[in-house]
Amino acid sequence: MAAPGTATTAAPAGTGAFGSISAPSAAAAASAPAGPPPATHVVFAIDSRLVHTDNATPDLGVKQGDTVLEVQPSVVFERRGPRITLSGNAAVSSLSYLNDSQPSRVLPRARVDLASKVVEDWAYFDAWYRIDPTFDDPYATRPEAATSYKLEPRRRYGLSPYLMHRFNELDSMLARVDYTHARITDFLTKQVRTTKGLDKLVTYEHAPRSFGLQIEVKAHDESDDFTQGQTLSTREARLWLNWQPQPQLVLGIVGGREKTSLLADTPTDTLYGGRVTWRPDERSNLRVTVEHRYFGNGWDAVYAHNSATTTIGLQASRTVSSQGIPDNGVLPPGSASPVPVGGGINPAALYSVVAQLRESAGFQAALQGRRNRIYLQVGYLKQQALQMAGQTNIPDPSYDTEQKSASLGWDYKLGPLTTLTVIGDGSRIEGLGGTNLGRYTTQYSLRVEGSRTLSPHTTATIGARRLTVKSNSTTLTSVDLDGEKAIYAGLRYKF
Repeated sequence: MAAPGTATTAAPAGTGAFGSISAPSAAAAASAPAGPPPATHVVFAIDSRLVHTDNATPDLGVKQGDTVLEVQPSVVFERRGPRITLSGNAAVSSLSYLNDSQPSRVLPRARVDLASKVVEDWAYFDAWYRIDPTFDDPYATRPEAATSYKLEPRRRYGLSPYLMHRFNELDSMLARVDYTHARITDFLTKQVRTTKGLDKLVTYEHAPRSFGLQIEVKAHDESDDFTQGQTLSTREARLWLNWQPQPQLVLGIVGGREKTSLLADTPTDTLYGGRVTWRPDERSNLRVTVEHRYFGNGWDAVYAHNSATTTIGLQASRTVSSQGIPDNGVLPPGSASPVPVGGGINPAALYSVVAQLRESAGFQAALQGRRNRIYLQVGYLKQQALQMAGQTNIPDPSYDTEQKSASLGWDYKLGPLTTLTVIGDGSRIEGLGGTNLGRYTTQYSLRVEGSRTLSPHTTATIGARRLTVKSNSTTLTSVDLDGEKAIYAGLRYKF
């Protein structure tokens, strides 16, 4: 399993936009021009919000209104030094139902990233830790995340020691290990499971000056405490030949072998494919990789464009994993990471006890004007159990799902201190097999919000939202299908 915001894709890990070794975070920081002396930035804030909802208890089968008080202290920090960069944020949401319709509870959130340089120009160590709320039932309604009773914390961390060295202008090497660990709830059995991922990569590259090559050896293992062993294991060896006909364009072809272990099946196959990387200017880049793999054709396509007024991101991939979705993002993992545009319905984070073939696509765009900002997000994710030729253990198709989501938002500055926001969302999840064949949940939401800056440290918000739900899921009651109407007011103070 990859680090947050990434995924195991058809593109070979450790390759950059031009077929070169990408500098991981610590190495990138180490190679950056010398800047100011080490600096530490810490920002504390406290958010409070009062929400009145007409449907606070759908999980109890009784429609009951309530007023919910949310208080969330948070901290954002960053420490940058010549050898270590530490950044992150943490928050604790305390939810109190004033009419006692639900018990009070606390939801933690945290993101911590460490990038360190151990030995100058040679050895590095990265690490990350996450606590993020996720929904325990992907077919359940997903109302406002901050006050949803269906959320539960998901904890994950990753460790990445690696060696990276550039021998000269054209020759470089990378040897990297990525270990990930997560506690995830199986949405069918509701059992909490521990999943682990281990990726090992060794690569050498001669960067193209007209022609170049890259040799790569990679191992990937996934395991969990349910199967008491490996659920998916791959061994890959690749040789890339790269051609740079012009400075903005690199073309590459790849050939190699891979061995896959899926439960008792261990076939060996030939892999081959190609890659196109194009950077017409500093604001735009395109990378498309297609490979013939043991599961068929795999691909990873990424396009990104950023300017003062426009942000566009497009991603599509087809790969295999049993680790679920590393992050709840409208754009699937491995996307171009354009400037965040806000809004959007996140895909349900699913974990399967079997390896799955995952097809994903996402589009993200924002248009910024003097007083207006319009943003759009569209996402698609299809996950199906992987079946290989001659496989004797037939996987449970009840984990197979198809998800679609879209979001359209508009920000309008009423004045220098006041902003009006309107966001409409829609999402649908549908079961594709087993006991969940034909099971679906569709929901739409509309939110209107006004915010005003009262002082350099204080911002006030007031808004209303509406949730509409359609579903045939047996886990939902008629009260769930009633949706929700709510109004709220909030105050944020930044120290």
